[in-house]
Amino acid sequence: MLARFRRDLASHTIVLKDLTPLGARIESVGPLEIDEVIALTLPECRPMIAFVAWTNGNGAGLEFVHPLPDDLFAELVSQYGLTSEDPARA
Repeated sequence: MLARFRRDLASHTIVLKDLTPLGARIESVGPLEIDEVIALTLPECRPMIAFVAWTNGNGAGLEFVHPLPDDLFAELVSQYGLTSEDPARA
């Protein structure tokens, strides 16, 4: 899924590769620092504050300050998530 990533005054569209209620893995970002604070905006959601937990060049793992509510997480997964039946996962 595509999401919006904001740090300082710069905002970019990024690729969200993995999502859990506690955090996310993102790609298509420049260099980040561990513990850096960013804002992540998921589709049809308000911006969420997250910390960079790890980084590996063009990607990073984020930890949300506040976990995603169960109903919001379930809705995002049903709309944007891949299942084992998706050809992209084969």
